[in-house]
This record gives sequence, C-alpha cells and structure tokens, in this order.
Amino acid sequence: MLDISKAAVNKVKEELREMDVDTENPLIRVYVAIGWGGPRIELALEESTNPRDTVVEVDGVTFLVDENQMAYFRNKQLDYTKNLFGLGEFYLTRL
Repeated sequence: MLDISKAAVNKVKEELREMDVDTENPLIRVYVAIGWGGPRIELALEESTNPRDTVVEVDGVTFLVDENQMAYFRNKQLDYTKNLFGLGEFYLTRL
C-alpha cells in the first residue's frame, strides 16, 4: 500500500487551488514515468477511477495507482520537499 505524507497532500491541495480546480475530493493519478532523465514521479488529475486502481484517500484527496504501477509504490511513502534552490519535488521513501 502507498502512504501519502501530509506535506504531499498539502502541496497537491495548494496546486489545485492555484489552478482553480474544485478541491472537493479530487482524484489524483500517481505514476512513475520513464524518460531521458530516468524514472520520475508524476501526478495527474483524473475524472474517474478504474477497476484496476488502488485507491488511497487522505484528507479529502483521493490518490489512484494502477495495478501495473503498484510495484513501484508498495511499502513506500509519497512525500514532497523543496531543495536548496526552492524547487519542489515529489519523491518516494521506503517505509
């Protein structure tokens, strides 16, 4: 199961407010994207769940992970932090 930190939930809520998205129980897809720079965590708005999703609800935000991606997230926590340059990122830590 994926755990979501308070910092990650707060950042998602902040971003939704800035984008003027209805923040009443939003659906957020969490996935690993593989690109030139290697794997990275991505988040995206979703309109609905699918039967293969693992659903994690935290503080009014619903996070979705497709079963094909679950191996990346099992026994991990999604967290958010800012680096020394003030740039923020979502990352995974082992529980």
